Amino acid sequence: MLRWWETQVLPDGTEKLIRPSKSLGVFRTKKEARAAGDEEMRKINITIQRPQSGMSLTKFVDQNYFPHIETRLRPSTIHGYKRLWSDYKAFWPGEMKLREFRTLDGDRTLDRIHAAKGVSKNTLKNIKSFLSAVFKHARRTGVLDSANPMQDVSLPKSRGAKNTYAYSLEEVTAMLIRLPLRSAAVIAVAAFTGLRKGEIAALRWDNYREGLLYVEQSKWRVHLDDPKTDKSKSPVPVISPLAKILERWRRAMGNPECGWMFGSGPLDADNFDDRPVKPFIDNWHGWHAFRRACRPPSIVWVCLTRTRSRSSDTRISERRRSRTSGQSRLTRSQR
Repeated sequence: MLRWWETQVLPDGTEKLIRPSKSLGVFRTKKEARAAGDEEMRKINITIQRPQSGMSLTKFVDQNYFPHIETRLRPSTIHGYKRLWSDYKAFWPGEMKLREFRTLDGDRTLDRIHAAKGVSKNTLKNIKSFLSAVFKHARRTGVLDSANPMQDVSLPKSRGAKNTYAYSLEEVTAMLIRLPLRSAAVIAVAAFTGLRKGEIAALRWDNYREGLLYVEQSKWRVHLDDPKTDKSKSPVPVISPLAKILERWRRAMGNPECGWMFGSGPLDADNFDDRPVKPFIDNWHGWHAFRRACRPPSIVWVCLTRTRSRSSDTRISERRRSRTSGQSRLTRSQR
């Protein structure tokens, strides 16, 4: 039995001197036992210099990690991490000290969750990423100096993601025919641009100019933030069918030049599909089905690609004609 003195950090932040003990197992000789004790004390002496390394995983996540990410990550990401933490809290080794958490414990945690819940591979990846971020923060703040124990954790064999649905061009057309004008305008933007739900909710009329939609912000619940990625900020071409629907909606609103596109404030996209959309549609598969429809090799994507390429060719031809006519006028004036 190995005993030693160390300082424990109490919940109120004060420190208390305690004398823990630990069984190192059974050894054949005193020399082996002494060598094992020396190695264990070497690890303990390193961590005793950092009393916070004796915090439990639960306490560190609740008191250190979550407050740290509040001002650094997107609200939707924070919500996702907190939901993972609460949904699978029964499976975390929550009372284990940070310094005692090993790669083996990470493997066993994922195995327990998979055996009890049968979650998909993507969920297991998210759990691993979350725990890895927790230990990364512990290393960055000097609480731990050891390697990240989640780095070499392997995922248990699990089911892949379920088959996803993408709307066909016929389904999109049927929706636009049956829906009221405002709902049709929202659905047309989703179907013919592939924007995310939050990006559609935050659209303004001043984002629509010169045949392009400029994505400048995104909405999640009550939070307005930058788009998810830099690539998301790229302007999106507005094809002819979408332009016609948007113009009809703009006239119905009184031809505004600025302001929110779909009402007096950002669109409440989380509840929008319940009343203005679902009663008119028999085959509703959610907002992501529109984004999938805008990816190759779907029929909607093919139509969008052809239309955008034709409009791009038209704009290029117009520029060339204007440039040529300008050069001709210049030549005549020089003469």
